[in-house]
Amino acid sequence: MIASVLVAVVEIGAVAAIVASQCGPVKRKRLERFAALHDLDITLGNGAMAISYLRTTRRWRAAGFLTGLAVYLLVKVVRGEISLGIGSIIRSSAGTREQ
Repeated sequence: MIASVLVAVVEIGAVAAIVASQCGPVKRKRLERFAALHDLDITLGNGAMAISYLRTTRRWRAAGFLTGLAVYLLVKVVRGEISLGIGSIIRSSAGTREQ
C-alpha cells in the first residue's frame, strides 16, 4: 500500500512538473492562432486582455487536469487497485524477463 502511494505521488509530481512547464508566458504564435480562430484583431488596447485570458484558461485547465488525476489515483490507492503506473510497469516488465 505504501509503495502504491509513493508511485501515485511520483506520478502526480511528474505530471505537475510537465503542466507547470506549460504555464509560462503566452507565446506570440499561440496569441496569433487564438486571434485567427476568433477573427480578432490584436491591438495595443486588447492585447493585454487576450494574453491574460489565455494565461488564465491555461492555468485553470492545468489545475483541473491535476485535480482529476490526483482524485483518480487517490481512489485507485484507497481501493487497492493501482495497477497502471511507472512502478507497476517496471515491475511487470521485470517479471516477464525472469520467466
